[in-house]
Amino acid sequence: DSDEAALHALGLESENLVAVVERFCAAPRQSMAAHALHAILGLEIVLLARGAPLALVDLARKAMAASEPFEVDADDRARGWETLGTALLATGELAESRAAFERAHALATPGAPLARARERLASVLWAEGRGEEALARATEALDLVQGHPALCGQCSSTRGVILHTRDRFAEAREC
Repeated sequence: DSDEAALHALGLESENLVAVVERFCAAPRQSMAAHALHAILGLEIVLLARGAPLALVDLARKAMAASEPFEVDADDRARGWETLGTALLATGELAESRAAFERAHALATPGAPLARARERLASVLWAEGRGEEALARATEALDLVQGHPALCGQCSSTRGVILHTRDRFAEAREC
């Protein structure tokens, strides 16, 4: 399976990705800021698949703090906040997760980046028991994802789960 092969290949590079983040955090430089944020994105997949969300929280917090003074593409910074929020959500830190997703949402540009940020925000709102707000964010996300099949599937799935838990089964099946 190509997804498993890609995850395996990324796993082989995880030590290098951690080294990029650690090197940047030890001596932050403008030229490394975007690379560190991209490394965090790669580590999200690997560390969550390995059941190590706390390690991801630690690295993402350090990378986000160290990159703060530098000029970085808004969507790259938003993805960094999404990664931190996802790791915090996996550890059950809902309030901190929501704060990270809200920061991502504020930075994300229209289109797929904003849709992804709204979908992630919907997930944590749902986990907090804020079903109507979660449904609104998931619906907004789905409205933004034309031309992005994988993200459309993710947004539709999140919306479907929220609808199902609100006993709106026919609408959930449509998702």
